Amino acid sequence: MLDFGVNPVDFRCHYQQRAPYRMQAALTPSQRPSWSLLDQLLDRIEPGDQRLQLYRNGPVAPAQYLGYRVHDGQARHRLIPSRIYDLLRGGASLVINRVEHDDRMLMQLCASVSKFCDVPTSANAYASFGGDGTFGMHWDTHDVFAVQLIGRKRWRLWAPTFPLPLSHQPSRDHLAPRDTDPMVDVTLKAGDLLYIPRGWWHDVRPLDVGSLHCSVGTYGPTVYDYLQWCLRQALSEHLDARQDLSVSNADSYAIDSALQTLIAFADSAEKRTAFQRALREPATPNAPISSAPR
Repeated sequence: MLDFGVNPVDFRCHYQQRAPYRMQAALTPSQRPSWSLLDQLLDRIEPGDQRLQLYRNGPVAPAQYLGYRVHDGQARHRLIPSRIYDLLRGGASLVINRVEHDDRMLMQLCASVSKFCDVPTSANAYASFGGDGTFGMHWDTHDVFAVQLIGRKRWRLWAPTFPLPLSHQPSRDHLAPRDTDPMVDVTLKAGDLLYIPRGWWHDVRPLDVGSLHCSVGTYGPTVYDYLQWCLRQALSEHLDARQDLSVSNADSYAIDSALQTLIAFADSAEKRTAFQRALREPATPNAPISSAPR
């Protein structure tokens, strides 16, 4: 579906986890949705699943866009789209997480990125009519393919100060590079694609025009993931690894024995193949390895 403008091999060699990449008109005009897509998403989202959030100088209280309806004799929350649109016109930004199963076109976007990168994917949708944006300057702990569906949006990117963060290493624990000029400053137009490697600082700003974009996150395994898998596979059956350990009574022989067992297990092409095979049979289709999309 997406025209990446580069083949997967060249992308992995020159851009993947190395540098941002922009492709103009990755979606043809006939592939781009109308605002009815947002109407459909709002119609399908259940208010209680917390996938939908509004931000304006922080989270917007759900009471501002939720109402009640009576169903089977019980009062239940419901989204009120007119209130959501009023909030958007007032400068709020809307985020809907994991939208790949809510719309066929968004599912195809995820499938296109997944095939291109050969990893699981998930997608979030972002809508705004102006305002100051959603998260401020931050990094993501997964690679992102941002696809501008409607309107325009400004993206500014800075090089990593902590390269390749893992899922438990968010940007809020680090100082942002506020005194340096961005390495990338670009306005995406409808149909454009921007690849942001994990760990790259970015600040995304709405313009004075309606914008809807989809961020497709990729969740490939890391060496850290592989070694965690090896720990579970190899050492739970190893007697020395199951010994009690205390600061005052550390058995150096047991530690060395367990480490040697782990190294021998991990340094095996057969075990790496088994790990990759296990990833291809996830419990939940398209689920990330160890993190949730943002």
